[in-house]
Amino acid sequence: MTDKIKIGVCVMEKKVSSAPMVQILERLQAFGEFEIIIFGDKVIIEDPIESWPICDCLIAFYSSGYPLQKAEMYAALRK
Repeated sequence: MTDKIKIGVCVMEKKVSSAPMVQILERLQAFGEFEIIIFGDKVIIEDPIESWPICDCLIAFYSSGYPLQKAEMYAALRK
């Protein structure tokens, strides 16, 4: 059995709990091939990008207070 594809969800917690995002994540998990890693507000805002979880694919949505530049730097760091 191969490892699951790790999907990092780098969005503010308010967006993660929204009905559309819950639907997206539930549908991804239903396939059984994905591991969902939610970064959370503390990680996104306070932690340095080098300590953010490592993932295969990144989902990021901009919202008020979202540090877009940090998310872009993380994406560049992890390619």
